[in-house]
Amino acid sequence: MMCEMSKNLARNLSYLRKIRGLSQDQLAQVAGLPRTTLSHIESGNANPSLKTLSKLAFALGVSYEELLLTTRPPCLLTKSDDLVRSAGSMEAATKIELLPKHIPGLQVQRLEFEAGGWHVGTPHTKGTRESFTTTLGKILISVEGEEFIVEKGDVLYFAGDSKHAYRNLQDGPSQGISIIALQLTHS
Repeated sequence: MMCEMSKNLARNLSYLRKIRGLSQDQLAQVAGLPRTTLSHIESGNANPSLKTLSKLAFALGVSYEELLLTTRPPCLLTKSDDLVRSAGSMEAATKIELLPKHIPGLQVQRLEFEAGGWHVGTPHTKGTRESFTTTLGKILISVEGEEFIVEKGDVLYFAGDSKHAYRNLQDGPSQGISIIALQLTHS
């Protein structure tokens, strides 16, 4: 049983590291572990502690289960009707969560606005970065009082810990995608 679990961990850790484009050195630095520890785990010749598994899971943004799975499901299709929706902070705006599986430190949302709709964003933790691209229409984004008109295909990148708000400038619907990289602290 332990040998099989070590093989699963080795295969999954290597896979998760590579699909994120990380070298062993890079993942070791993010996880706060020696590179040799990663090398031993990926070779299947290690029996890591829970603390080590916790650091790896946190660094990769996955659960323990994902590190130890026997088989990895190739895909997860979530139908539009099953995505989590919430009313925006103000009228005529809807937020739709686009990550059906939680990834620590990352939020991806589609903001949909009816004509004249607006939404006040909540400033996130210090160091958070946010990127917004308009996919339909024209949206005015105010960041700490400075205004930017973001048209279809444009991208605005800004400090997510700033006061910010969105307003549809169209007579019809507008929408865009917000990607929020939260600043995480790991103790």
